[in-house]
Amino acid sequence: MNSIDINFTKDDFLNNDYSNLLPDLYRLKNIVEKSNWHDNEDVFTHTLKTLKEIDLLLNFNWIEIKCLKDYWINYFNKKISKLTRLQVLRIATLIHDFGKYDTIIYDKKNRSICPDHEIISANYVDKYFSLFNMSEKEINRCKKIVINHAKPDRIHNATLIFTRKERAKKVQLLFDDTMDYWYDLLLLAIADTLSNQLIKIKPNIHHNQIDFFLRCFLGTTKWDNKL
Repeated sequence: MNSIDINFTKDDFLNNDYSNLLPDLYRLKNIVEKSNWHDNEDVFTHTLKTLKEIDLLLNFNWIEIKCLKDYWINYFNKKISKLTRLQVLRIATLIHDFGKYDTIIYDKKNRSICPDHEIISANYVDKYFSLFNMSEKEINRCKKIVINHAKPDRIHNATLIFTRKERAKKVQLLFDDTMDYWYDLLLLAIADTLSNQLIKIKPNIHHNQIDFFLRCFLGTTKWDNKL
């Protein structure tokens, strides 16, 4: 076997079905994070949780209005070249934290940070694209999602630094830079937050963060007076 089924599930990886093809996923079992988002959790476990959450989000059962739900299903089922937006987003979700293996740093209290792990993670798309039969256009989209996946989170966390107006401007700038994959980025940000341990460590921030991402995704508020 020299490729990965594009309809992979988290159970495929739990069963070690792809351990020979995707060793950089399995070595994340040895990377344990302790931070505001992770309480002694290994990155392999977090990655599979994020994959589970992105799949739940991508069925759009959380949207009650049928025409709106159908719109998003059609949006993510649109083909890029050979793969759909949904499929590329799932690959990006799988790879988004691979760079933590290369970047993790522990302080004297054993708390961890992974500086610029998004940039390193994006390089793994180049390493593994052939496993998913990705075209150049799909590779580029996947890399952009991975390299930018933490930016929505950083904008939200800047609440105490920026005024509401300044944060709205940051959102607008990120939207302008990522317009083609903005919604993919937000769904990954939601899945990433739902699968980390922030809800246990800082529940108020967790709920505010999810609400912020959903409002950005659904566009139910004006950025200049509500974000």
